[in-house]
Amino acid sequence: MEDLQQQAIKRIKSGESLFVTGSAGVGKSWVIEQVTDNQTVVCAPSGIAALNVGGITCHRLFGLPLGVATERDYDTVGKRPNTIFSGQAVKRIIIDECFKGDVEVLTATGFTRFEDLVGTETVAQVDSKSSELSFCKPVRFIEKYYKGKMTRLSSTNKINITSTENHQMLVHKPSGKSYKTAAKSLEMVQSNHIKTSGFASAAGELSVLERLCIAYQADGSSKTKTYSSEANVVAATVARYNFKPETSCGSMCFSFKKERKVSRFLKLFCDLNLVDYGVDSRGYRNFLVRNVPSKHITKDFTSSFKLEEFSSKKATSFLEELREWDGSVISRNSFVYSNTNKNSCDFVQAVACLCGSTSYIKRITDNRSKAFSDCFKVTVTLGRDFSTLQNVKKIDEDFQGSVYCVEVPLGNIVIRGGGRTHVVGNCGMLRTDQLVLISRKLQKIKKNKLPFGGLQVVLVGDFYQIEPILRQDEQEYFEYDSKFCFSSKLWTFPTIELTGVKRQTNKRQVLMLNSIRRKDKYFRKALEYIQKECKPYELHEKTFHLCCYNKDADAINEKFYTKIRSEEREFKAAFGPLWGFDRPVAELLKLKVGARVVICQNALEGEYVNGERGTVKAFGRDASGEDTIRVEKDSGDVVSIEMATWKKHGYKRKRRSELPEPSEGDQDEEVIIKEAEASYMQFPLKLGWAVSVHKAQGMSLDDVAIDVGSGCFSHGQGYVALSRIRDLKNLSFVRPMIPEDIIVRQAVKDFYGD
Repeated sequence: MEDLQQQAIKRIKSGESLFVTGSAGVGKSWVIEQVTDNQTVVCAPSGIAALNVGGITCHRLFGLPLGVATERDYDTVGKRPNTIFSGQAVKRIIIDECFKGDVEVLTATGFTRFEDLVGTETVAQVDSKSSELSFCKPVRFIEKYYKGKMTRLSSTNKINITSTENHQMLVHKPSGKSYKTAAKSLEMVQSNHIKTSGFASAAGELSVLERLCIAYQADGSSKTKTYSSEANVVAATVARYNFKPETSCGSMCFSFKKERKVSRFLKLFCDLNLVDYGVDSRGYRNFLVRNVPSKHITKDFTSSFKLEEFSSKKATSFLEELREWDGSVISRNSFVYSNTNKNSCDFVQAVACLCGSTSYIKRITDNRSKAFSDCFKVTVTLGRDFSTLQNVKKIDEDFQGSVYCVEVPLGNIVIRGGGRTHVVGNCGMLRTDQLVLISRKLQKIKKNKLPFGGLQVVLVGDFYQIEPILRQDEQEYFEYDSKFCFSSKLWTFPTIELTGVKRQTNKRQVLMLNSIRRKDKYFRKALEYIQKECKPYELHEKTFHLCCYNKDADAINEKFYTKIRSEEREFKAAFGPLWGFDRPVAELLKLKVGARVVICQNALEGEYVNGERGTVKAFGRDASGEDTIRVEKDSGDVVSIEMATWKKHGYKRKRRSELPEPSEGDQDEEVIIKEAEASYMQFPLKLGWAVSVHKAQGMSLDDVAIDVGSGCFSHGQGYVALSRIRDLKNLSFVRPMIPEDIIVRQAVKDFYGD
């Protein structure tokens, strides 16, 4: 046993409240086992995590609400927690895996997440009348606590924005007039437009060398991108590539087969130091361009161009030149640019924002072999600077948490959400957890105003792991300034970080996983090595698939399900018109005996929990004649799965004085009350040959295939997927992971001092 584990156990047994953390498989659950006695209650946010530590879920233990916590939730203790904690029998609470889980703003260096702004950036602002775009230092950077309504604008092909309900949205009319209105008051009609870009006010045109850089990015090659300081290496470089260290210039090589490109190349670059080698045996026309400044010898646009130096005319010329060399033309004004370098694609989309154009970026996966990398595609429509609000859904949602904004002199900024850009005012948002609600319940039970009612609390978890997804209509009622509980006023816990990973026994694997977990300077090499050493991917039913997206898991599950020859049973969900469009499980659930399944809700009496896997053994009926499904869990236990109910709630704001029951506090203060709105009834089962990475948190697995689909999208998702496997040599990839799949919040790195 390691010294750090001994320290943690000793400090917990002494009565000290503590935060025990460390990477996946480090033995945090083992520490819990060593300190759990008849005076300890262990709970966890998820069913799988609760199973791992022999506890129950926090929601069940404390009666936490599934929707937004209201004043009544704070005032109501509940029978179970009152029975457990009212006496002196319990002295210690262990909460395992305590953390919870992005709108970007256009800055001078590209798109940056609101949460990653450090306060020194220059951001883009847009004049609402002229649409002129310029870069400026914000009047202020804002991060504040907000409780109230949020308005979400959403459509498949147009818009993806969420803002506070009174946030001023910039609306344009076909007549050219514009006005601002609160998000909640927007009319979803064709004649109302949301701007997607502006027109950069800087001076300047695209130079010949900048055009050459665009051509080079598409069709050029050179080995003069890096240079050694060793004399003999420099001499060889000079002799072969005409690189001159004293002038930082080098050469570019080009080969063309299309006459269109040859003609354009000669027309644009005939005045440069150009050597025409003629046509080779393959039919390619070859050129060499000498004495090119090294900053233009790059495949990454961000190394050669600065957004602040673009005029609207230069931006348009950039995109038109890019279309000529490396664009797939859709129509006269639209083209698609593709690149495996996401930085270049992000830059192209940023440039589109500077010249009144609409753009959309997405990731395209390549399944041919590991030799082929996924690419990013930017679709650009020149001369169209708006999206209509026709067929856009406007959804009101209750929210309490942190919102982020920047204030600029002209009052309008450029943001990106869902791969699309929009001109708006401000706002991005984040969430936190229910730690404060647990504390308040314990204070009431123990009649003690100290945090958690004076009880010892041990928090166990790893903030580098995944952030749970919360449904939009069930966002928690938070009182933190950040989504992570270490920013709460309740956070006074000393931290002890365990090392010595137990799940993976290979020390080299441990180092690589920790590098990826913290996203340090070696994480790219670690990710590359893991994928180089892993086994080839084969679609096999004994291989458990972890997917970033439910649709990818559904596709894999369907392939194996159709191979089962037993009789199929169908179970139809029951729900009302107010439920909405999301489905916790399939509306028409199709199952066969022998199908692998994953359980999607906790049983009331604990026979099964959310995230457990098993196999369908039989269909039957209970004593009252209701359908049941018999499932043999992977543990060997056979359980009867019963119909489950999911609830949605509506919310209202009222003063305390208007509540039906007395409530302590300022009677004029507005509080939230909850009303049942809709319910959804279905068996809590999904096919289980493949599941989402979110459902896999807490699992330890032996044979895993990872499918990132169109890319990881949340903090810790890539790391959690990689760290579920006991031996990385038993890991395979449906499609490669790239460095952009490793997402780590800066707030977490700051907490750990990384």
